Amino acid sequence: MRSFKTGAVGIVVAAGLLMASYGDLSAQQDRGSLAVTVTAQESGNRMVGVQINLENTTIGGVTGTNGRMVLDNVRPGTYNVEIRMIGYAFKRIDNVTVSAGETTELEAELRIAAVSLDGIVTTGVVDPTEGIRLPFTVGRVSSENLQVPTTASALGAIQGKVAGVNITRASGQPGSGVYINLRTPTSIQGSNSPLFVVDGTVLGNTFGGTTMDIESLDIESVEVIKGAAAAALYGSRAAAGVISITTARGRNLESGTTQFSVRSEIGNTSVNTGGVRFARHHQFRVNEQGEYINSAGEVVPRAQREPDGSRMMRNPFAETFDNVGAFFQPADTRSFSGTMAYNSAESNLRLSFNRFYESGTIVTNDGYNRTSGRLNFDHRPSQNVQLSGTVFHSRSERDELSGSPFWDLLFYPVDINLNVRDENGNFLQVPDTTFVSESPIWRQTGGGHQGRRRRCPLRLPGSRRGHLHHYGTRSEPGGGNHTVFRSE
Repeated sequence: MRSFKTGAVGIVVAAGLLMASYGDLSAQQDRGSLAVTVTAQESGNRMVGVQINLENTTIGGVTGTNGRMVLDNVRPGTYNVEIRMIGYAFKRIDNVTVSAGETTELEAELRIAAVSLDGIVTTGVVDPTEGIRLPFTVGRVSSENLQVPTTASALGAIQGKVAGVNITRASGQPGSGVYINLRTPTSIQGSNSPLFVVDGTVLGNTFGGTTMDIESLDIESVEVIKGAAAAALYGSRAAAGVISITTARGRNLESGTTQFSVRSEIGNTSVNTGGVRFARHHQFRVNEQGEYINSAGEVVPRAQREPDGSRMMRNPFAETFDNVGAFFQPADTRSFSGTMAYNSAESNLRLSFNRFYESGTIVTNDGYNRTSGRLNFDHRPSQNVQLSGTVFHSRSERDELSGSPFWDLLFYPVDINLNVRDENGNFLQVPDTTFVSESPIWRQTGGGHQGRRRRCPLRLPGSRRGHLHHYGTRSEPGGGNHTVFRSE
């Protein structure tokens, strides 16, 4: 009896194993395979060690010595194939179909992509130092990561690329730069703006234009110093941090290469005046025709109107005017840049020219314009001697605003037309004698003035024993600056 039971158990186990193997065989017949061959785009050679995965699954593998990998037992369906390898650009192939009982062949090419390494920092240290070894915080952004800004301010392009940097543009006036805050404000009344240094030259800040004088296409790298090293290097004026800018010198070109480039941009700016809503009712006595009257019912001029006693703004104006629409106009932005760069074993140089113009959206404002040119050169007459020089000249003008024009416009009565001109086409100072107040539009015509700025920093040739720096800022009359030159 015991022998019969043992034989029955053996038969049951054998049947179970037979059914399991049949199930596995049936499942394998319902699956497919994916074969991927990866080659290098530049050389065409097959690549070893490439990681291949099916997106959102745990299925994957690595290519062998023949650059090929086969994934078996893949459920039929549509997959996205991800291909990765260090030193090469990531590649993804969508909608790859795997069919039951078939092998899907797939070929892919990978292109070389440079791996981002830690930059070398030269600001605030004795010798060039790797960024990972610095005892203080320095953020570095190279020209490859600086996109051309949508505004005229070049430093607006570092927004979101350096941790802890807060960039705002508080004013839409043409020629207004950006406000940059690196550290906790250190002064209530003084400036909390960082110190700007371009090629070793400290820039002054006049009418908020320091960040406007720098052409974005001239920048090679930007280093942002937020720690105490900034004050240790530049003194108390760098208590709010330092932004050190290095301009291009043509050294990134291949030896014996001369490169010319031209860039032209044009844009348009407009103000949506339809979003401003003004009062359409008042509390003064009117007749059925909407004319102002006194308590006796007599029609009176606007200056003699009387409240109706209800203290409610319930009487509609007989006529209102779109003074906001008359105050603003469409404006345009134009920029032209041209560069010439050269590099050889003995010398390298870069010459650039830029012309920028931004018209004002206020109808009587002439806006902002800037013309600048820069020459950077290095010459190596021998192995131990290098001569370097930097010449930069910038001229900028801005039509300044008088007072707070938009604020004045909001409080001006809507039933007085500001778009009234004399026989010469000029706006009237007082468009309606019943309301003796200057027109905000006229005030920008007669009360504004031109702000002019001239910058001419020079870095004269030096030798292996040191460099002679000569730089300064000079302003035309009316610009509000004085001449400052320093040699060291």
